[in-house]
Amino acid sequence: MIAPRHQIEEVAQKGWEIFAGKIKPMLRPEQQGHLVAIDTVTGEYEISPDDVQAVLKLSQRVTPGKFYFVRVGHSTPYRIGGIVPRVNA
Repeated sequence: MIAPRHQIEEVAQKGWEIFAGKIKPMLRPEQQGHLVAIDTVTGEYEISPDDVQAVLKLSQRVTPGKFYFVRVGHSTPYRIGGIVPRVNA
């Protein structure tokens, strides 16, 4: 079942707030391109170069639910074709 649009937007907003306020200031240059998996309910997160490992490690600590994903230094965590421009993150 797909969540209503307003719930999706709330998860995205909360996830970005957690990333920008708590995680982004602590990132190191060598973490460029890593995936950040964020639980938007608890604020817990996991950073890993391996997408699956980031989700699995986070899922071991919290009940999977409202996760938000950010790829460090990119505007989106994933792409389908084309080029994803890098950003200062």
